[in-house]
Amino acid sequence: MKIETYISRKLFSSSRTNFSKAILTISIISVALGLAVMILSIGVSMGFQKAVKEKVAGFEGNIRISNFDYNQSAELTPIESDSFLLSQLQTIQHVKEVQPFALKGGIIKHESLISGIILKGISPKYNWNFFDSHLVSGTFPYLSDSTISNNVLISYNLARRLQLDTNSSFLIYFIQEPPRVRKLNVVGIFNTGFEEFDANYILGDIKLIQKLNGWTANQVSGIEIHLSDSKESVAILNQINKLIDYDLKAETLAERYPLITDWLKLLDTNVWFIIGLMVIISGITIIATILIMILEKTSFIGVLKSMGASNRMVQKIFFYQTLYLVGFGMFAGNLLGLSLGFLQMKYALIPLDPVNYYMNTVPFYIDIQSIILLNVGVLSIIGLMILWPVNTISNISPIRAIRFK
Repeated sequence: MKIETYISRKLFSSSRTNFSKAILTISIISVALGLAVMILSIGVSMGFQKAVKEKVAGFEGNIRISNFDYNQSAELTPIESDSFLLSQLQTIQHVKEVQPFALKGGIIKHESLISGIILKGISPKYNWNFFDSHLVSGTFPYLSDSTISNNVLISYNLARRLQLDTNSSFLIYFIQEPPRVRKLNVVGIFNTGFEEFDANYILGDIKLIQKLNGWTANQVSGIEIHLSDSKESVAILNQINKLIDYDLKAETLAERYPLITDWLKLLDTNVWFIIGLMVIISGITIIATILIMILEKTSFIGVLKSMGASNRMVQKIFFYQTLYLVGFGMFAGNLLGLSLGFLQMKYALIPLDPVNYYMNTVPFYIDIQSIILLNVGVLSIIGLMILWPVNTISNISPIRAIRFK
């Protein structure tokens, strides 16, 4: 063990005055609270982004293929969904599901209550994994290849607004020429907390929409592509564009929902601001602590220098001592921040209004890589900040320091 490391450890664990003990305690608490706030900020930001992206992707897929036109309505111009294209898309790496769909707007009437909705038609092979954890009551509609089903899955928001429940039925009017009306049965109710979709969509049989529109069995509104790794969206989009015809377009979530994407980016800006603020506050506290430690140990510094210790050696002693202090605070901060985050994950202690935040509780998610990068970054920045007060040791005269009281 180097002599600088040995002396710094002894100084850190040695007895101090009540004043210096209070200052060191405040410094440790400052670092711990600062790091805990950083961890919580990153965890909440990553949790929001992950939850929102998963919910949008669960409804519409990570990538959507549709007709290349200027149709801005909910009812898209039909495209051909041939088996060859679907099989080609399925072979792309990271593609988990390829699902055709159809959309048709309508008006629901139940007793004296009405509401405009979009019927999303899905195939019998539709993967219900996303809705498994959001199913409130009932079951999923059973869809077959041979018959048209009138069973639908509706949201809790819509069911409450129209006073519907499982096993109840309603009339839906389709505004077309000639107008059509169908009686549909509610077999299940879901609640994702994403009000933008929950309030507007119901899920039913794609063959019902194809029959209403006079489409063939291969004509659909579009194709949803669900990925196993959403980070590969852009790379996979480029591959898809090479496969589809010129009259089709493929879009990622970021392209279809730019407002949501910009909102998520704003969260990142807020997180960087909080991290910067916490690092500055913690750094200033540590700098003040070092100056107090140097002032308290001025006589000790004079003795070391009079015994032949170089300025660099003495600086290392106080630098290492400060790192012990910062390390202890960072350990406590990691423990506090991660504990609070995991408590929120398990017990949902802080609720949210789903109308404004797309979910009913504050999400928390953080990975090991982010924790490591955060700790390394904070330690590096604070390490650079403490170089200035440590360098003031070189200005201390041994004779005056020994006489200092």
